[in-house]
Amino acid sequence: GQWNSGLSDVLPLTDVFLPNEIEVQGITQAEQMEVGARQLGQEANLVVVKLGSQGCLAVSGDEFVHAPAYTVTAADTTCCGDGFNAGFLQAWLEGLPLATCLARGNAVGGLIATGRGSAADLLSEEAITDLMAD
Repeated sequence: GQWNSGLSDVLPLTDVFLPNEIEVQGITQAEQMEVGARQLGQEANLVVVKLGSQGCLAVSGDEFVHAPAYTVTAADTTCCGDGFNAGFLQAWLEGLPLATCLARGNAVGGLIATGRGSAADLLSEEAITDLMAD
């Protein structure tokens, strides 16, 4: 319940902060998630907010980018956020454009949602690329 216990001290030192929408609202106490995300974007270098079926958004300073989710038939959302983080960070570490990083994160999170549990066995480069091509 202590959402911001020391977080403000480390956000300026953070390359990428990957909260979900509930965490953003808890940390910032902003009534509107986008307002909270923009607030965090003034503190951290890059804030990427997971929005579940609404996709994700990224804020860096004054830059604001939204990427819609892919349409999948969800069986279980366990580990989708972790999958998103992994997909996003892999693309980000490769130096890909921000929009591509967001799309890759959405694709990995979406694919994980189609299986039960972590469903990591559903992830292949081909499956990710195919979903991103749709």
